[in-house]
Amino acid sequence: MGGTVLVAGATGNTGRALVRELKKAGVAVRAAARRRNRLLSLEVSDIVEVDYANPPSLARAFRGVDKIYMATPLVSDMEALTERVVDAAVNAGITHFVKLSGLGANRPDSLQLGRWHRAAERVVESSGMAWTHLRPNSFMQNFINNHLGSMRSLGLFHDPVGAGRVSYIDAEDIAAVAARVLTEPGHESRTYTLTGPEPLTSHEVAGLFSAALGREIRCVEVSVEAARDAMFGFGLPVPVVDAIAEWYRHMRDGNLAEVSPAVREITRRTPRSFSEFVAGRGELFR
Repeated sequence: MGGTVLVAGATGNTGRALVRELKKAGVAVRAAARRRNRLLSLEVSDIVEVDYANPPSLARAFRGVDKIYMATPLVSDMEALTERVVDAAVNAGITHFVKLSGLGANRPDSLQLGRWHRAAERVVESSGMAWTHLRPNSFMQNFINNHLGSMRSLGLFHDPVGAGRVSYIDAEDIAAVAARVLTEPGHESRTYTLTGPEPLTSHEVAGLFSAALGREIRCVEVSVEAARDAMFGFGLPVPVVDAIAEWYRHMRDGNLAEVSPAVREITRRTPRSFSEFVAGRGELFR
């Protein structure tokens, strides 16, 4: 494949992994994020700061790019943000837009997060560019990102999902799918639901951490309302907190347990299990 692929959101969970996948495949990569200093650790020569609210910033970032992968920020104005990005992509002559969306964005009873993502998907679909949507379940990495400190110091994590089963997916599997979509033909105008290989409760996840680390890690269930209060403490805006709280309730009720074959079909390998994911993270706890 010729041309340059822009990874927008290159310092995030899927973005970092996708940069590695594309470099390994010999693809020219431009890594973009809001903060240049965070891009330096990616070991990519072509890096660029980008501000989604600033059209000239987008124009500079997209110049000379053939394809784009975009991990859309979790914001309530996702549709308007995507419109700015898509306008800049069309003006730059980008030919294929791969959007990281969310599981369930197509459902009639979609949650707020799904409605935000679906509105953004429609913007991409109406752009005239080739497009592909990736709709993953919740990331395995969220347990590390959100709970590493309490697991290290207290041997536990607080969780509003509890006994709800969720088919968590490794962000590296999402990146592996994205790399195939960006470098192989036949994925245009397609939408892929991406999940891990098994639905797990948060208590089962705690057990997998315990087995891998050789010490007990407990899941302490908390209410969704308590989780909302914690999110407000981090300064998240009300619409985002409400949307995440709704998502937690959906997870707790077992509505995110479906298992999709898409990762295996596209990458031609088995998606990583949670036990495999945890086995490679022991150094974080030392």
